[in-house]
Amino acid sequence: MGIGVSIFLMAVGAILAFAVDVTADGINLDTVGVILIILGLVGILASLVWWDEWTPRRPRVVAIDDDDGVVELVEERPLVEERPVVERRRVTTRRTTYDGF
Repeated sequence: MGIGVSIFLMAVGAILAFAVDVTADGINLDTVGVILIILGLVGILASLVWWDEWTPRRPRVVAIDDDDGVVELVEERPLVEERPVVERRRVTTRRTTYDGF
């Protein structure tokens, strides 16, 4: 469940809990609204925990064995691509050329 779905559940739950004033036999709409709000909050927290860009990167420890039998522990950092975040593009209109982002 993504963040958008979680916010949608919370909005529907808030509408049911606070804005709707209808009595129904066998179901309490206030309770259903509160349950949907709680599910939305749990969904947002779960999305943030498993979101790769939000969680901190922990270095891996790798054991390297050389010819002498000595084991060395080395921290392995994730690779970062060395390309620009925004690539330049060339836009040509009828009369002018614009080099920009």
